[in-house]
Amino acid sequence: MMTSGPASLPVSTTLRGGPGNDLLIGGPGQDLAVFTGPATEYRITVVGRFARVDHQVATGQMVGAPQPDGRDTLVDVELLQFSNGTVTIGSPAVPSFVGGFDARFYLVVNADVARAVGTADPTAFALAHWTTAGWREGRDPNAFFDTDWYLANNPDVARAGINPLDHYMGGGWRENRDPSPNFDTSAYLARHSDVRLAGLNPLEHFLGSGFFEDRIFFPAGA
Repeated sequence: MMTSGPASLPVSTTLRGGPGNDLLIGGPGQDLAVFTGPATEYRITVVGRFARVDHQVATGQMVGAPQPDGRDTLVDVELLQFSNGTVTIGSPAVPSFVGGFDARFYLVVNADVARAVGTADPTAFALAHWTTAGWREGRDPNAFFDTDWYLANNPDVARAGINPLDHYMGGGWRENRDPSPNFDTSAYLARHSDVRLAGLNPLEHFLGSGFFEDRIFFPAGA
């Protein structure tokens, strides 16, 4: 969500990485990470407390040209400042996950829901919206679960009128169903034997720690 004005809460810490890849860790309160280019040059992925910001090829540059900011991994950072504005990617009041539902992600990508929160608890409000209406409207509960794709590729779930995330988290992953075209359930378990041997839900593991650990994941059908 792009904002042109100041942050709604005072900034506790301002973080700046150097050239190349960096790990930027925030703390209590609202933290700001500063980047050199305009927001259009970056790809931002939000996963709960974590975010990854990739500096992509700038307009007019050759593919393969080095990008000053590289790939940065952020922990507990709420604001990203670019040369053309500020992007809000979370709130210190919103925790990470509730049963695979990422409230931070949901409020970032659904500005209408974020505006409607008001004085309510943001996590509870976002989850209630997703449960009662969001999934039926095709909204996604986290960065690696595609609601419309899951229902289209699992017509039995669509016919039953089941919340698709609940279906996947409750047993769909054990049936080797994939949550999106970007994440292959069985391939992740095959690659990471510790996750498989522990009997962990692969998507839940990836969202909770695997993303931060930079574990390899595969597109569906890999």
